[in-house]
This record gives sequence, structure tokens and C-alpha cells, in this order.
Amino acid sequence: MKKMLFASLLLALPLVSQAAPNQAQQDFVKYLLKSGKEPAVKDASWLTDQALYIGAKDNGQRQDQLAVHLCAAAAKQGAKAGTIKIVDIDQIATSKGIVELGKATCK
Repeated sequence: MKKMLFASLLLALPLVSQAAPNQAQQDFVKYLLKSGKEPAVKDASWLTDQALYIGAKDNGQRQDQLAVHLCAAAAKQGAKAGTIKIVDIDQIATSKGIVELGKATCK
């Protein structure tokens, strides 16, 4: 249910670019969700080919470092990202909207 809400809320955001994620970017999302190497990541979705949204639990602190780490992990996997935003997955699940917990601009 959370995944469905996560994806539907992201689709409702205004799009700056219409470009779809490439295969490497799609594979990166699969890696995040299935590898078990990023336990903080509960869900992930590319809004565009440059914007990756990560659903995570709110731990009471800004999660900018997680976003920076995921920028590096994406680059290592060949999945170039422009921006990674960490959003509170529990707020999405309760339909309170997107609450940003952290973000990073990837280089």
C-alpha cells in the first residue's frame, strides 16, 4: 500500500522534464530495494531522469548524508542522478503529502 501511495504522490508532482529514467537508473532502484545493502531505503522512484525520490523512515534528523551517499552509490552503478530527495514514507502513507527529510545535488 505504501508503494502505491508513494508512486501516486510522485506522479502528482509537476514535472520539469519529461525524460524517463534509463535502464541503469531503473536497475539502481531495483538494487536499492532488493539488495538489502541500503536498509534505510523503503521505496524509491525516479520522478524524471534527473530526480530520484527515496522513501525512508523519519529518524528525527536531517538525512542529507543519506542523499549524498546515494548520489555516490548511483554514480558507482552508472545511474547518474541530478538530485536525490529523501522523503518521509510514513507521511505519504497517511496522505499528509511529501515531507522532505533530506536532499543532495549529485555531481
